[in-house]
Amino acid sequence: MKATALFLALGPVVLATPFPQPDSAAVYPNGITMSLQGRKIDRDVSALRRRSSPCPRNVPLDTWLRYGEDMQWYANFTVGTPPQTLTALIDPGSQDFVFPGVQCGSSCGTHNRFDSAKSTSFSPLPGVRSELGYGTGGTPVPLDFSHVVGANATAYTDTVCLGGLCQPDTPINVADTYSPELNDQPMDGIFGVAYAQGGEDPKPSWWKSVVDSGKVPSAEISFYVVPGKPHSSELTLGGRDPTKYHGPVTTLDLDEVSSTGYGAYIIDLPAIYIDGKRVTNSTAPGRPPLPYGSINLDYGSSVVAAPSLEAARELYSRISPKIQVIDPLGAWGAPCDVLDRVKKDVVFTFGSTGKLQRNMTLAKEDLNVGPYPGLNGICQAVIIHFGNVTNFNRYSPNKNPGWIVGSPVTKNYYTTYDEQKFKYTVATPNWRVSDPAHRF
Repeated sequence: MKATALFLALGPVVLATPFPQPDSAAVYPNGITMSLQGRKIDRDVSALRRRSSPCPRNVPLDTWLRYGEDMQWYANFTVGTPPQTLTALIDPGSQDFVFPGVQCGSSCGTHNRFDSAKSTSFSPLPGVRSELGYGTGGTPVPLDFSHVVGANATAYTDTVCLGGLCQPDTPINVADTYSPELNDQPMDGIFGVAYAQGGEDPKPSWWKSVVDSGKVPSAEISFYVVPGKPHSSELTLGGRDPTKYHGPVTTLDLDEVSSTGYGAYIIDLPAIYIDGKRVTNSTAPGRPPLPYGSINLDYGSSVVAAPSLEAARELYSRISPKIQVIDPLGAWGAPCDVLDRVKKDVVFTFGSTGKLQRNMTLAKEDLNVGPYPGLNGICQAVIIHFGNVTNFNRYSPNKNPGWIVGSPVTKNYYTTYDEQKFKYTVATPNWRVSDPAHRF
């Protein structure tokens, strides 16, 4: 979920769980029994440093389920001194940090609100008001840009904590107005955890400040989500949790230029396959493959967004001609029973040509995202077309067509984002014990 400006939130405080990395000399949760013998206390400075070295932090995630489908994952965090708790979507596709203030009226519904007057660490600077807009929403339904989808907010600073990691003087955006799309989400706001200083807001993000201050061992952010389970998912800040995945690990290169310029995680998309066959451009002479693309890896989006109507049409023509445009905003769908009957896996190849690549599967079970509002008996398919998703490719010298690949694909993998080293790592989550058909 990439905003044209900014957006965040917070919730009831949950203590994060630090854990050691595999190559550390620490004890794992399953326990290691060691015999002990008396000795003098070792006051060697290096030993003290080892004991105080930072560890990754595990943060519980809750799942927003709609029509039985996973929409978003969100966590509890705090803002201010003493801390005030709210909930927020954890969004690696953005640096934006927005949540409601006490001045927000009915447009913020029943969401928790931050009261700056009760925080001794709050600063009213810079005090700049902004109209903050988003390109994708919390559900797969395309956004209506006849009005701003986002918030009216004012920029301040305060202490913000997530997973026990507290950072003072964090830029925050306190909203006094929410659009209906934001109010309808169960979480209070949006917590952007992109690392790079890019896009429209050059200030360091909360996550970059945490990394630069040495509170965690690395800039890695890892997601372990269990589809269909409301309280079983986990975010790891500063590394990976080896108890949550198994098998080989694939580390891919991000597009450094685009990722830095846009302030998000951008990776190459050289090919797409359906039924084992590469998707081509059926209207061009010789039916060449779809153009080499770029992907915004946006866990905060509950859709896959194609860069054009034509690209979406090529994908759906390989699944079923009965899937048609159902909304001028870019939604596609079909009668619900038809969509369930014709659904197929869609496989995206991640990674640059000539370098390490990995196929990532949009599972056929996730193609149907449920009834489309206002259309009786019609269900929406998860792939939409959305013309302005290509704006991040302006940072790329190749100007590749821009796609957004959100949680419908990435939730089926254990994924790690590292924009400091410009790497994206993929592994098999432990909840997926076997994959006999090699779909993933």
